[in-house]
Amino acid sequence: MNNAHWSKFIFKQAIRSVVALKGGLQHQTDLVELIDGSKWICKVLNENTWLGTITSAQFAYTEHVSAQVSRALECTFSPLNLSDLPQETKARHLIVPYCEGQLITAVTQEQAALLGGLLAQLHELSLPTKEAQLFPRITLPKDSTSPAWLRQLAQRCNTLRNHEKANSVVSHRDIHLQNIIWKSETKPHLIDWESAGLIHPFVELIGLATNCCGLANYSFDEKLFRATLVGYVCKKKLPQPTEPLWNMCFHSWLLWYVYSLKKGWDIGAQATLNAIEVIKTYMPELRRIYAEI
Repeated sequence: MNNAHWSKFIFKQAIRSVVALKGGLQHQTDLVELIDGSKWICKVLNENTWLGTITSAQFAYTEHVSAQVSRALECTFSPLNLSDLPQETKARHLIVPYCEGQLITAVTQEQAALLGGLLAQLHELSLPTKEAQLFPRITLPKDSTSPAWLRQLAQRCNTLRNHEKANSVVSHRDIHLQNIIWKSETKPHLIDWESAGLIHPFVELIGLATNCCGLANYSFDEKLFRATLVGYVCKKKLPQPTEPLWNMCFHSWLLWYVYSLKKGWDIGAQATLNAIEVIKTYMPELRRIYAEI
């Protein structure tokens, strides 16, 4: 048994085991199993994230969002109340039930459509916007050897940062295949809500569709891209695209690229740069398909 873990202040039962999970690149994440066999994801949240420095109040807001989504759509779990943690604990902590299921590296057309439909339902929720924030500005390191076209793209995204803010919604903002656990082949479960905030529905939809169709891994399956859009339109009208919105689809990619550079993750930064280049190459095709839906 391991009862030295910080979660002992929350759980009434003894802790059977603690396993550090390697998937969390930003936060210290442990899988804690209690003596009754129940399993919990326990995180110590790092305030320095791909979205910049996040305050405890901002983390609390994202937990509030995920709790509301859990009640409305049952596609995620609500975090526990951690008011019993000692006052001297400085870092922000998070505990949510562990979700049994599978992470997959590629989706079927049916699963892509399910995810598109789920995103549409998320966008229909009236989630609180008062404390929500847009993506921060992209600040490339001064010593970066990033190509000129990428610097121009980052400048464009920064210029457009507030574009159509009034039409933005509160959502997850980081839905990719590593943040989706499939409880069954037809039941997706969204995890890692720490990045929740304001985003234009079109930008998030294109982000989801590009992940579903394989572009994040430098391949492209038109049927999967199309299926994601069709799944969305079955639940909600497609957002109207504009030239600025198409450009804004690169903002989150560029933020992760900068974060990887600052962390010294050279291989990860290069992989993100490659993905951005591939998406740029296929952008005319994406626009054509979107116009056909």
